[in-house]
Amino acid sequence: MRKHERAYVIAGPGYRDRKKIRGKKKENWPVIAILITAGNYGRTPAFLKKITVGLCPMTDGPLPPYPPFQTCEDVLYPNYSRKDVDVFFRLPISGNEDQICYGRIIYNDIFGREHWSSWKHKILANKNRNSIALEGSYSTGWDYDRKQKKTDPP
Repeated sequence: MRKHERAYVIAGPGYRDRKKIRGKKKENWPVIAILITAGNYGRTPAFLKKITVGLCPMTDGPLPPYPPFQTCEDVLYPNYSRKDVDVFFRLPISGNEDQICYGRIIYNDIFGREHWSSWKHKILANKNRNSIALEGSYSTGWDYDRKQKKTDPP
């Protein structure tokens, strides 16, 4: 089989819900719950392995390091299949400012090779916290030069 037969996965924020959590230390701490939606645009299945999501204020500079990855074992079938990944992220969100939601999904192709895909979206400060893909958000070029920490893949 030729290399172009492999899986090609993209992902990004799907459903979002803003809630307030009451706790001992932080009263009315606002958080946003983000469900990740992923799609396989390749010709063979993709086997999801890990996923991470971060949230930060809008910036033109580099984004913060990735938060720790969560295990995510699922299969994305080929030919433009799309689904919600069974992992929710609850992240603190502050004020009424637009923010950047960024992340990375790691998957294997049918040949056992590991691949990754990154995204960055603008989360609007409106009631529904709608998202807009930022320029170049699915081209992982913006993500190659990032300093990696122990939780990032090699």
